[in-house]
Amino acid sequence: MDINHPLTFQGGNQIVFTGLSGVQSAWGDIGGNPFDATTTNTTVTFTWPQSAPSLQQSGSGQVGDFVITSSVNTTDLISYSVSSVLNPFGGTVLGPVYVPPPPAVVPEPSLFVLLCIGLSGVIGYTRRL
Repeated sequence: MDINHPLTFQGGNQIVFTGLSGVQSAWGDIGGNPFDATTTNTTVTFTWPQSAPSLQQSGSGQVGDFVITSSVNTTDLISYSVSSVLNPFGGTVLGPVYVPPPPAVVPEPSLFVLLCIGLSGVIGYTRRL
């Protein structure tokens, strides 16, 4: 996330992403300090833990990593709002949201048994000729 002003988080402060679809999981951190993530099908809320010390980021630039995994490839604008101590702000960020690749297709074990039976039948038939 890019910011243009100082940012201070205390326990309970949140970053909320909306405009999503098919949310499956999410994680986020700032400076290696993890947020608690709560998800619904259309929103993700990252909350700074109550037990965590206050976190201050000064200046501007990229701050933190936020990854949202979805079953839908969201390429539209995603809205976010940040409730920090000093400077609450919000904006939009362009998708896509990460969509994991489909699982590899693994053949059924019975397919191999049927294949072996079929091959042995063909071999037996050719020997009789």
